[in-house]
Amino acid sequence: MKRLHLLIALLLAALQSSSLGWDAKTAEDVVVRVAIFTSSGKYSGHGSGFVVSRDGHVVTNNHVVRGAGTLLVIRKESPQEMGVYKAEVLFNDSGLDMAIIKAKGMKGGPISTLATEVPPKGDRVYAAGFPGQNDDIKDLIALLNKIMSADEFPIHRKIDSTTEDALDVSIKPGFIEQVSTSSWLRASTGSGGGVELEIIKHSASIVHGNSGGPLFDEKTRVIGINTAGNADEKTYNNLRLSGRITELIDARAFKDHDIHPIISGNTVTALSLADPKILLLIVLVMALCGMGTLLVVHKQRAAAGARGPVLVRGDGRTPHAPSQNDQALTLGTGGEVLGRRSPDTKIAGSGGNRRGMPPAQSNGRNRWVLEGNGPDGRHHRLELDNRRLSQSTSGLKIGRKRESADIELDDSSVSRPHARVFLRKTSLYLEDLGSSNGSFVNGERLGGKIQAIKLKENSEVKLGEVRLRFLPLR
Repeated sequence: MKRLHLLIALLLAALQSSSLGWDAKTAEDVVVRVAIFTSSGKYSGHGSGFVVSRDGHVVTNNHVVRGAGTLLVIRKESPQEMGVYKAEVLFNDSGLDMAIIKAKGMKGGPISTLATEVPPKGDRVYAAGFPGQNDDIKDLIALLNKIMSADEFPIHRKIDSTTEDALDVSIKPGFIEQVSTSSWLRASTGSGGGVELEIIKHSASIVHGNSGGPLFDEKTRVIGINTAGNADEKTYNNLRLSGRITELIDARAFKDHDIHPIISGNTVTALSLADPKILLLIVLVMALCGMGTLLVVHKQRAAAGARGPVLVRGDGRTPHAPSQNDQALTLGTGGEVLGRRSPDTKIAGSGGNRRGMPPAQSNGRNRWVLEGNGPDGRHHRLELDNRRLSQSTSGLKIGRKRESADIELDDSSVSRPHARVFLRKTSLYLEDLGSSNGSFVNGERLGGKIQAIKLKENSEVKLGEVRLRFLPLR
C-alpha cells in the first residue's frame, strides 16, 4: 500500500507541474476579437474577449457591446483558418462594465480557467487582446463588411497575409500594484458615484482595442477583465485597470445562464483538459485510487471473516454498522445534515418534517457568535441573534458586501452573498449560496449532497479563507 500511495503522489505531482506556469500559447488560444457593427450594418469598432465555455460563451466589457446593432466574434481556429461567428448579448452590467455574449455555432476549442484569488502585489501579470486602431486592421474590416450580409454563420476563412497580423494576439507583461474596492467612475476620474467592485491596478499595457480582454496570472488563469488603460501617456495617469473576474462570478451571471466555466480556487490547479497527457494522468490516478480501495475492502473482508460485510468510508476507515436511517442520510462530520431524502419522506422515528430534515434540538442559548481570523490575520466577529433570525423566514445572509448580505464579512476570499444561517426550530444551520471559494463545517464542504449542516458549540466554520468558530455569546 505504501508503494501505491507513493505512485499516486508522484502522478499527482506530475499532473500539477504540467498545468502550472505561464503558457503564452494557452493564453492566445482563448482570446477573440469582438467586432461591432451599427444597426445599418456598418463597422464601428472592435474590442477583445475570451472564451469561457465550449459552447461559445465569451466574456468582454459592457462598453464594448453597448449599443451594438450586430456583433461578430472572430477566432483564430488554427494557424491557417479563422472562424467568424454572429453573437448575442446574454448578460451585461454597466456598473461592473462586464458582459457575456454567445458566439452562435462555436463549439469546442480551448477555454479559459478563471481564478478566484488574486496574486500578491509585485507578482507578474499579462494583459492579452487586440490593441490598435481601425487603420491597423483595414483589410480585416473590409473582409468583415463583405461577409456581414451572408445568410449563414459561422463562416470559416483561410488566413492570408492580409489578415494574419489582425489575428495575432498581443500579450503585454506587467506587475500587480494594488487591488482596491472602488467604482469605475471614481477610479478613472476621482469623482464619486457608481457601483463599487474590486479593481486590479497593474502595469501591463492596455490601450484602445484591449477592452474586454483577459488579465492572466503566472499560471495562465484569468484574474481580471481589462477595462481602462492609457490611450496616451496622459490618460488615466498611466493607470491600467482590470475588473476582478470574481465580480462576474458573484453576480451569478454564469449560473443564471447555465454556463459552466472552469474555476480555480486556492487549492485547485488549473487544468487544460484538452491536453491528452493530462487526461491520461487523470485516468491513471483514478484507476490507482480504485485499486487502493479494492485492496482495503479485500483486507478488511478477510479480517472480518464470518462477521458479515464491512463498509469502508471514503477515508478508508470502517464506520459502525448502518441502520436503515443511516443509509438514507449523507454522513457529515459537522453535525446533523439536511437533505438526501425525497421531499415527501420523513425520517423514521425522528418526527422529521416533509423535507426529510431532522428536528433541531434546543441549545438553550439565544445568542451565538462566529469568531476567528482571516488569511491576513484580521479578526472577525459575527454576532447571530436568535431573535433577528426568528423574524426572518429565509435566515440571514453572510457576505463580503453589505448591499448583498445581512451580515458583512469583509475579506476578498468571501463572495458578495456567500452563505446563509437559518433557524430550524431552535437550532442554527449553515448553507452555502454558491460561493466561489466554498463554505465548510468541520472540514465538510457544503453544497451538492450536503445542503446544510447544523452548527454545534465549537464547530469550526470556514467561509472562503476565513476560519471561524461557532461559540455562545458571552
